[in-house]
This record gives sequence, structure tokens and C-alpha cells, in this order.
Amino acid sequence: MLGNFYSLRNKLLFVFSLFVFFIILIAASAFYSYVSTRNYSNLANQLDALVIQTLKMIKNQQDFFYYEAHNEYFFRTKKSKYLQEHEQLFQKIIQKIYDIEQIEAEINSTNSTIAKNIQIIQRDLQAYNQLFAECTKLLFKKGYKTFGTEGEMHAYMHEIEKKYANYIDKNLIYNIRRYEKDYTIRRENIYIEALENLCNQLQEQTQTTPFIPPKVKDKIILFLASYQRSFRSLVYYDQRLYHPQSGKIAIMRNKASIIEQTVLQLQQEVENQLRDIRNFFAFTFYATLVLTVLISIVLSYYVANAIAHPIKYLMQAIDTATQNDFQGIKPIFITYKDEIGHLTHKFNEMLAAIQQQMASIKQANERLAVQNTELTALNESLSQSEQAQKRINEVKNKLLSIISHDLRSPLNTMKGFLQTMVQFADAFTPAEIQKLSQETLYSLENILNLLNNLLQWSLSCTGELECKPRLINLAETANSVKDLYQQIAQNKNIQLQTTISEDLYVWADSNMLEFILRNLLSNAIKFSHNNSQVTILAHRANGLCYVQVKDQGVGIPKDALHKIFSKEQYYSTTGTAKEKGTGFGLLLCKDFIERNQGKMHIETEVGKGTTIQFSLPAREPITIEATTTT
Repeated sequence: MLGNFYSLRNKLLFVFSLFVFFIILIAASAFYSYVSTRNYSNLANQLDALVIQTLKMIKNQQDFFYYEAHNEYFFRTKKSKYLQEHEQLFQKIIQKIYDIEQIEAEINSTNSTIAKNIQIIQRDLQAYNQLFAECTKLLFKKGYKTFGTEGEMHAYMHEIEKKYANYIDKNLIYNIRRYEKDYTIRRENIYIEALENLCNQLQEQTQTTPFIPPKVKDKIILFLASYQRSFRSLVYYDQRLYHPQSGKIAIMRNKASIIEQTVLQLQQEVENQLRDIRNFFAFTFYATLVLTVLISIVLSYYVANAIAHPIKYLMQAIDTATQNDFQGIKPIFITYKDEIGHLTHKFNEMLAAIQQQMASIKQANERLAVQNTELTALNESLSQSEQAQKRINEVKNKLLSIISHDLRSPLNTMKGFLQTMVQFADAFTPAEIQKLSQETLYSLENILNLLNNLLQWSLSCTGELECKPRLINLAETANSVKDLYQQIAQNKNIQLQTTISEDLYVWADSNMLEFILRNLLSNAIKFSHNNSQVTILAHRANGLCYVQVKDQGVGIPKDALHKIFSKEQYYSTTGTAKEKGTGFGLLLCKDFIERNQGKMHIETEVGKGTTIQFSLPAREPITIEATTTT
């Protein structure tokens, strides 16, 4: 019957309808599986969220006792972000358990293990929360430094040391405080016994010392007894809190472990049930799919055979034609009267036209290929030359503009000074000659700084400046730069300070780092008032070294910040002592910092000063361990 289909359209429509029918069957099966497993999937997701919230609460509790046990602000204000987070997490967990109960009720499962485990989790959570509250109260009672029992203990000992230091053995007091500190760090019984023995020894010594007045003896013994009583209370609270087996914290952590195991067990049970349901529906789905595929294969084979047989001859002819570039191929003769027959006739007409055009196209392509290669090479050469010339012209124009603007003024000043000294050499006193020489030296230094910055800027713009990072001790480099500007700072009574650790190393280009520090320190001195202070600070965080240069100078107006880092315009201002700048210092500093994988940040306030911070990659110093041979 299939072989009698005269049109390919009818044959393909039949096959397409058959596949649509089977696809609908498979989609219906998949939808039914989705509806059946949705509730169990929601329950599993809620349990995943419950596990996460539970682990967060346990981690928060550990952080609370690790950080707040030694936090004076916590004991003074009784406020802690960890307590707030604990309460929030506890409420979230209770709400999550309520949601799980609602989903379990919707499932209406006959398995009572889920409901039983949820009740166990609720009970253990309430017990855990109660233990946490008890531990918090004990921690407040124990105290820290000047708070709680520990504060009372320190207060009694301070009274003894302050008022009766002349009547007692200071070595005994020192040893008592040392054992007290050792106990608070290690909480070992050996320090308790040692401290008690020393206190008893001090009490006996006080009673047997003849030159101590009786009232003073009574006061010393009273304070010493109060100190011992407070110390014993401190030991009691430590035992209740930190004992490895019976301490509240140990019990609470054990309870937290039980909660975590119960939640994970419940999660595993739900996942097992969900897996069983999915396996059942997967088996049904795949069985339906296999049956559908088998039926489709059988029917498709008969339909495809009726369609593919005449197409096979046409495809063989097309393959032969394409492999031989349509050259030497004879026309195809097929007797079919359907669409395949019409297609074959059109193919024969197309083949003849293509064979005629291929020869002329081939010759034209060969000529175009040669011309295209020549034009591509020429365009690349012109493009590179144009970009290089444009970059050089920009640098040249900028250099000429700056040289005509900033080099002419100091050179004219120097020329005027020198002409005056030559013409009226005998009319100047040594002090006036020294002043003129100093001003000439300042002008010369400004010219040298400008030329140095212009050289660095031009090398950076033309791409000839190469960054070669290496391991650098930041403190040594900063101190070396500070020494260079020490005399300049003293001329304005400015105090230079560096606060950098000796073991702080960075990974950067040494020349660029020195250039950055020189420019930042020079600017800080230039724009600082007399009798002020300039400080270089550095610290390490998150694999980076952050360097700050702070001054107490005039600050930078907000409308001038964007001009400083603009490459399209030149911006320069004079310092507090009329010093002239180059206008390229901060722009080059920013460029060099970014070349060394860092960033620059400026904080400034007009009239109060400026802080420039930049970051560089931090590195650990290379250490070589010495070996001994025998």
C-alpha cells in the first residue's frame, strides 16, 4: 500500500503523523512522572535548605565563642551580631521545619519515619537553643578583663598592687599574675594549684611580716581572699563552659552534631524515596520509549525504502559531479514520474549550465586571488604605518606644547638670575647670592623633573617602556625615597614618617615603584603647609599590598580630579611655596600602577589634605634554610 503513494508529500505526511503520535505518548508519560515526583522534589529542596541553615547556625555558634569571648565591646554593651544572627537562623530553621511538615502532609505518605525525624529535630533544636542561651549567660558571668568575675579578680589584684605594693613581695605578685595569665590561656589544673599555693604563701608572708601595720595586714588578706574567691569562680565557670566532656559548649556541640546527623539522615531517606519513585516512572517511560522506537523503526523502514530508492541514484550522481567539479559528468536518466523525476530533469539542465560556467569562474578566481593577496599585504602595511605615525605625532605635539609652556618659564628665570649676577656681581651680599643660587637650583630641579617625567611619558605612550617585575622589599624602597626628600621637607619644616613592616614584599618593577613613590612624596611635600606631616603607610590584605601617602596640605578640588588623569589636556598647579609641577606625575603613577597589576584611589578634602592609596601584588619573601654537614 505504501508503495502506491504517487506523491512524496503523502508519504512524508504519513511518517510525520506517526512520529507526532508517539511523541505525544512520550510527553504524556513524562508529564505524569513530573507531577508525581514534584512534591518529593520540593521536600528534598526544603531539606537541602534546612541542612544549609543548620550548618550556618552551628558555624555562627562557633564564631560567637571564638570571637566574642575576648571582645570587650560585647561584655560592655551585651550586643553581638552573632547573637542576632543565631536568633534569625533559629527562626528560619523553625519556619523551614514548618514548611517541611506542610509538604509532608500534602504528600500524605504512609511512611511515618519522616514525621518522626522532624519531631526529633524540633526537640533537639529547642534543647540546642536552650544550651546556647545557658552558655551565653555563663560567658557573661565569667566576664573578660574588666567585666564579670574576671574583672572582679583583676580589680582585687589591682587594689593590692596599687595600695600595698610597699608591704608585699613583688615577685610573688608577679608570679601570681603570670600563673593567672597562663591559666586563662591554657585552662590547665597545674596553674590553678600553682596560683593557690602562691596566694597562700603571700598570705602567710603578710601575716608573719612584723613591720606591716595590723590594719594593712587585714586589708591585704581581705583583698587576697576576695581575689582567690573570684579566681575559683572563674575556674568554676570555665569548667562549666569549656570542659571537654561535661562542659556546656561540648554538650551543645554534641547536640549540634546529632541535629546535623538527623537532618542528613532525613534528607537521605527522602532522596531514597524520591529515587525509588523516579526509578519506577523511568522504567515505565523507557519501556514506552523502546516500544515506540521499535514500532517507528519498522514503519519507517518501509516508508523510507519507497522514498529513498529513486533518490539514491540522484545522490550518487550529485556526489560524482561535486567530486569532479562538474567536469566530464553525463546526464542522469530516471523513469520515475513523481517529484524525483522532475528533480532529475532539472538537475541535468543545471549540470550543463554549471559545467559551462565553472571554467570561466576558475580563471577569474585565479586572477582575483593574486590581486587580493597583494591588496591585503598593502593594507596591513599602510594601517601599521598610519597608527605608528599617529602615535608619534600625538607625543611630538604634546612634547612641543609642554616644552614651549613649562620649559621656557624656568629657563628665562634662570637666565634673568644669571644675567643679574654677571652684571652686578659686586653688588650682592653672600646671603643674596645664596638665595639667588637656591632659586636657580629650584628652577633647575623643576626642569629636570619635567624632562624626566616627559621622557617616561613619551616611552609609555609609544609602547617602548617595558615592565619587569621582581620581588621588592617595600620598606627599604620607601625609606630610600624618603631620604631623597628629607632635605626638601626640612626646608618647609615638614616631618616625613614611614610606617611599613620590614617583612612586607611586593611583586613590581623596581624603577616604576621608585618613580611612583618619588612623585607621590614630592607632591605631598609640595602641597603641604609648613610645620605639617607627611606619612607613608602600608599593609597587606587579600594577597595585595596597599600603600598610602597622606599629607595635611591644601587638598585637591573635585573639579580638578578628572583633569589630573586626562590625556587630552595638561593640568598643573603650584605648591604652597610656589613650587611648580610637571603635570604628568599622577598620570604616570596611575599608568605604572596599572602596568604592575594594581589600582589607584584618591581621597581628598580641600584645606585638610589628601590621601593617595595604590595597591600592588604582595609576595612572601624567599627564605633559604641553612644545612649543616657532619
